[in-house]
Amino acid sequence: MPFGIDLFNSSAPATRRPVLDLGGPESACAQVRVALRMGPALDTVSCVLATSQSEFAAGDGLTVAMGYADSGVEDLFTGTVSSVSTNIHGQTIVTAGNGGEALACLRINQSFVDMSAGDIITDLAGRAGVDAAEIAAGPDLPFYVVDDRAHLLDHIATLAGFSGADVTFDAGGGLVCAVSGETPSAIAFAYAASIAAGCLQRSIPMETSLQSTGEGAAGSDGDDAWPWIVADSGSTASGDAGGRVASVGALRSADAVSGYHEARIAEQARMTGAVVIDAPGAPILRPGNVFTVEHDALGGEYVAAEVIHFYSKAAGFLTRVYGWRKGGSGGLPGGLL
Repeated sequence: MPFGIDLFNSSAPATRRPVLDLGGPESACAQVRVALRMGPALDTVSCVLATSQSEFAAGDGLTVAMGYADSGVEDLFTGTVSSVSTNIHGQTIVTAGNGGEALACLRINQSFVDMSAGDIITDLAGRAGVDAAEIAAGPDLPFYVVDDRAHLLDHIATLAGFSGADVTFDAGGGLVCAVSGETPSAIAFAYAASIAAGCLQRSIPMETSLQSTGEGAAGSDGDDAWPWIVADSGSTASGDAGGRVASVGALRSADAVSGYHEARIAEQARMTGAVVIDAPGAPILRPGNVFTVEHDALGGEYVAAEVIHFYSKAAGFLTRVYGWRKGGSGGLPGGLL
């Protein structure tokens, strides 16, 4: 396991009675694993039922909620059963995906003219029957092509990335494209109280010098500029001359390229410090949420990139969260709990 932590053998300091709600068959459920991730990675659910007679069939709807008897349950996942299988021990394994799976299964060829990145994302989500719950507007794109070399979830992640937004799905299965880390901390984890294990890993940035360029209309005049197509993209360039260049033909104004460049810088900052925390079940925590760690070496605010909720009758309710330091690395000290 990453950082040498075993989620399934962590001894969580929790005494509250965990509650699982699958809409009916939870009494036969031996364990459930809900993995919530930032796109284009997929959210997944895996349920192990202690019976070979399953109430589920492929294509059925599935909702998962977890929590505690003294505080109620939180909805975690809404999706569709992808597969149902039976193992040699007589157990039934049910897997499910949400709108991310539907988008990842669809490829199209389509061009879009004079639309914002957010409007294109909303259009793509609708083609897969996925509700667009919260979509950042993003830059205006004079022309954008979606082709079948990539699936729709990849295209959506690319479009969201133009403005630094992350792709996630809410508890109801709706698509969310928003900048992470802009809300107050959702939960605090304290060492020796609500942390079973944790680790912070520091890394050097993969790139120390970046340059981003667009194509087309020269500068901020957009479509009014002449000539409309320019051989020299310097007027729409942003960043360090001589740095690793990322050229995005869909971005045709200085403002759009500048926003994309800032998003690239923020992405590099995320890579310089990664934290993983194992804790008693925290059902309110989702990717994109801010969480606080109270510890001498690891202390601070972090943004959740991946959250795994695990429930079993033997181990109870546990949560593992992977994240990065809010606002970048900021000279993080390394440490291991």
